[in-house]
Amino acid sequence: MPCADVLDNEPIASRGLTVFVVVDVSRSMRGNKIRTVNRVMRQIVPELRDIGGCNVRVDLAVMSFSDGCHWMHPSPVPVESFSWADLEPGGWTSLGAACLELDAKMSRNGFLGAPSLSFAPVVILLSDGAPTDRFEEAMYTLNRNRWFRHSIRVAFAIGAKAKVEKLSIFTGDPETVIKTNNMGSLSRLLRLITIRSSEIGSRSSSLSDDGCDGSKREDLIRAIRAAVDPSDLVLDEGW
Repeated sequence: MPCADVLDNEPIASRGLTVFVVVDVSRSMRGNKIRTVNRVMRQIVPELRDIGGCNVRVDLAVMSFSDGCHWMHPSPVPVESFSWADLEPGGWTSLGAACLELDAKMSRNGFLGAPSLSFAPVVILLSDGAPTDRFEEAMYTLNRNRWFRHSIRVAFAIGAKAKVEKLSIFTGDPETVIKTNNMGSLSRLLRLITIRSSEIGSRSSSLSDDGCDGSKREDLIRAIRAAVDPSDLVLDEGW
């Protein structure tokens, strides 16, 4: 809801921040992996409500992918009224299809509004395996999307079989791929980095045609470096 300016008592227009959460729900995510994602995301949603103060409207858009893609809700939902629906795994890892679906929705005809009224989006990807479709071709298309190029992107590589090099292609920087090899590290880092990246994304800054604002990317990398601990690489059984 817009704030009132204390000088003239007129409402101040808010700017929108859309946080995209893209979750691998292939069959290898069964068990503690998907249970942890569901539990932590339910806890995170209320904490996103205070991001940016009253001049920032935060919307959440959640897509799961396996053999195909599915949006949790038909359009982005304000975090104040967002309800997380538990995800169930099964199928393959069609990350390329997810990239093409993201490209379609990252547009004014999709989920995003006018650039002058919006911050660059935040995109959080979680995956525990390797793409089973034409991921590189899809990334070529997605990288031509101006909203995506300007977005703040971070990926969680869940478990020993996650393909970090593929996730690095998605984020554009290997330092924005976070390895989580156990339930404790996924719980802690997913919460911390989701909130921190959203805070960074809600800051005003200039954008260049080359992509994400450099200061925001540097702040994200610093936050990741500060958060990651050697214990995060200790492998839980079954991960």
